[in-house]
Amino acid sequence: MHPAKSSACPEESSLTRRQRYVSILLSAMMAIMSMLAAPVAQAAGKATTTTLALSASSVTAGTVVTFTASVSNGSPVTPGLVTFCDATATYCEDSALIGTAQLTSVGTAVIQLVPGIGSHSYVAVFNGTTSNAPSTSSAQALTVTA
Repeated sequence: MHPAKSSACPEESSLTRRQRYVSILLSAMMAIMSMLAAPVAQAAGKATTTTLALSASSVTAGTVVTFTASVSNGSPVTPGLVTFCDATATYCEDSALIGTAQLTSVGTAVIQLVPGIGSHSYVAVFNGTTSNAPSTSSAQALTVTA
């Protein structure tokens, strides 16, 4: 007579592997969730002011418009990045993102654009650095006629 095979052993082994897998998966998920829940430290720095000037407030279609952002904390800010955006959008991303430029040694960032026909509103956003806080300009209007 042959000894009876224990059917519990393969199942136990499989169950133990599954339990270990689930345990590892849950541990990884908990670690990710705790990282996401941790407060994000904001860069502390000097308060800044960003202004935006357009080369014109009304142009005909096909005209190049120069956008000049100036960033100051009492003196010109440099280095840093300025993002130019459609002011009517909720977030400055995708089609609302007009362009970006680095601040020069005199604290200005410049882009040029040929905007489409219609009424537009733009802002410049200084993204901030470890020593200078972010800031956003007031909106500037532009009308482009046919």
